[in-house]
Amino acid sequence: MNAADLLGRKDVEFHSNVAIAAGNRVVVEVLQQTLVPMSRYTLYKLHGAADQAWAEHRAVDAAIAAGDPHAAETAMRAHLSIGLTRALHAVN
Repeated sequence: MNAADLLGRKDVEFHSNVAIAAGNRVVVEVLQQTLVPMSRYTLYKLHGAADQAWAEHRAVDAAIAAGDPHAAETAMRAHLSIGLTRALHAVN
């Protein structure tokens, strides 16, 4: 398994754990069906993309650990939006 595949699996694991903790099984299913195949593209190979994504994950994790659902939601929404932008740039 190469580094990009490992990052993709860890990304799915992170998002799945957040969705499970939030009680959203539908999101878990969608994540597992979309993030693994998406990670096979160049998304995680882009310069700095993985570091940026993990910094965003740490922000979500910190908000959850602090018990601040509003901050967690805000951080996750920002991460998803930025991640979509990263994905779009990766395929263009």
